[in-house]
Amino acid sequence: MTSVLKSVADRYNRLSPDQRYLFRRLRRAMIKWYCYIAQVARMFDKDLHKEYVFLSDLIGLLPVDKTAMIDLEGKLKLDCYKLEKTFKDAIQGKALKDREMGEYDINFYFKNIEYDDGFYGGEFSSPDSDVYCQFLYDRKTKTFIEIWDNRKPIEDIMPISIGWLDRRLEENGSLRQNECKISY
Repeated sequence: MTSVLKSVADRYNRLSPDQRYLFRRLRRAMIKWYCYIAQVARMFDKDLHKEYVFLSDLIGLLPVDKTAMIDLEGKLKLDCYKLEKTFKDAIQGKALKDREMGEYDINFYFKNIEYDDGFYGGEFSSPDSDVYCQFLYDRKTKTFIEIWDNRKPIEDIMPISIGWLDRRLEENGSLRQNECKISY
């Protein structure tokens, strides 16, 4: 077998660098796919198996063309990879119940929004805190007239960020049927 491998390796060495790369790439692909198919299905093709064994031995003998490594140290300046410790205390936030009406910093969705000069109505959900409810809100008195279909007690789902809806209405002049705030 050595005499056969030696003659193939000599012919390989006489090829141009592009042809050598293509030759190695095709042979590696054949070995990879044969290994995969042999694991999935039984193979009864002896000639194909002999070719696989031959190529597996040959790939180990063929010299790999060396490529020059590019030094990026002096050419590339990364500013965003540096991490610095700026504090050593624990991070603590306010409890959800203690927050102001506009201080809602999780993802939330309003669906089936209906509104006029005096009222907002629709569905509110926040998957981050497992909140879902339907609501009717009086814009003049800034109070909820009714909250229903809620999965949690009303104290746990408040505050619903109605101030966010007010800002959207002021910015756009109207609200869509579905509005959401998603922050990443």
